[in-house]
Amino acid sequence: MANVITNDNLPHLSQRQRISLVRLDELREAFTAQTDEDLRVALGDHTCIYVTGSGGRAEMSETSDLDAFIVRSDGEMASRLDGVLIQAGLLRAQRQAGFPEPSRDGAFLEPQSALDFLEVLGSPEDDAQNRLTPRMLLLLESAPLAGQRAYDELLRKILDRYWELGGLRAFLPTMLLNDIIRYWRILLLNHEAALRTKRSELSAELRGDALETEMRIQRQRRSLKLRHARCMTCFATVAYLLERTRSGAVMTSSDAFEMAHLTPVQRLQRVGERAPHLNAVCNELLRRYDQHLHDHNDTEELRRRLGESEEARTLNRASRAFADQMFELIRALGEESPLYRFCVI
Repeated sequence: MANVITNDNLPHLSQRQRISLVRLDELREAFTAQTDEDLRVALGDHTCIYVTGSGGRAEMSETSDLDAFIVRSDGEMASRLDGVLIQAGLLRAQRQAGFPEPSRDGAFLEPQSALDFLEVLGSPEDDAQNRLTPRMLLLLESAPLAGQRAYDELLRKILDRYWELGGLRAFLPTMLLNDIIRYWRILLLNHEAALRTKRSELSAELRGDALETEMRIQRQRRSLKLRHARCMTCFATVAYLLERTRSGAVMTSSDAFEMAHLTPVQRLQRVGERAPHLNAVCNELLRRYDQHLHDHNDTEELRRRLGESEEARTLNRASRAFADQMFELIRALGEESPLYRFCVI
């Protein structure tokens, strides 16, 4: 995780960042403490473990779960036994550090290869094999737990491939921008699909008005997250790319490698620093995001507020205002960057 930038004007974000540093350090220590020679050999210099989600964004709460990935950066696939050793080591460390059990019975801990991220990049199979989402999670919101060298190698290989695919437009990160926008559209589609799945699950227990009330709360909670955390992850990065290419400036894969080591919030802060005429807009976005983290800190309190129509409308207006202001930032930066056209056409 990149060095955290704290701000007394953003108390809730600063608190989340401090919690993230402590919790992930506890996990690293737990993993290191129980790593034996067999596990060290299995990891080698070629395998990394990294977290995504709130851990990768440095926005964890005390009750956050862990979204972890295991990837070999050298293009080879971990043997079945090596994979079991690494998974077992990570699971023991998670339990020791007090994290919840992995979701879907640990299905996402299946070791992967760099080729899973690279082979179909830019091809029709990218969608069919569902490679875009894990690749975007790595590039947009990840932090290494183990294997920093392999993690950096994996990032460099993927970013170099994006610039290779750019061809004559290699001075502009058009392919990377395209995938970020595509990922955002997929999040929007998945939002509705997830709600349909949730309704099906809840219908086994709830009926009539009780089901509709619960679904309304579920929809509002997911919408708030989509318009804040997901929007920040995608469009703070788009803003960074637009700012970096203002006035036709060249952006390289090495520049993108530096960007990947920043959290989404840090990218937005960098935009404000490099474009002083937009610093006030960036600061207001950060203030709104800080309030969002406060509103989402207590799940039961949030559910209560969403259950009251006026409170729900207040939260909904705040989320729309955040998304609207992010759009204004993107549009203002776009006036100065030739990259902006590729957001649309």
